[in-house]
Amino acid sequence: MPNFELKNQPKYPLLTIETNEPISESKIEELLNDRQGATLCVRSNDGHEKRGGYFFCIEKTENDFFRLLTIESVIIIDSIPLEKLAKLINHAAGLAFDKDMLQYCQNEINFRED
Repeated sequence: MPNFELKNQPKYPLLTIETNEPISESKIEELLNDRQGATLCVRSNDGHEKRGGYFFCIEKTENDFFRLLTIESVIIIDSIPLEKLAKLINHAAGLAFDKDMLQYCQNEINFRED
């Protein structure tokens, strides 16, 4: 059961990425090239076709940063550059461990109170 209201679907289109390899910055740029934002579902290559994954709601800004949003795009979690976004997605989805992203998640994202 999702922890968000189904009537409030993500603001941006859902794009599914099936991979067992880290996602490159250029792949993220390609996915968002002609979109204001997207809800990425990152999942492994293998499994049931209706399996879930790791969701990232992303919105481009005018200054080449990306806003990381909640699933309903209500709260901005952070605004980060492409390099940090790629590392965060790969770390959180279990595609590439990153010590800096572990600390970022533990010390910044997990301690948010909104």
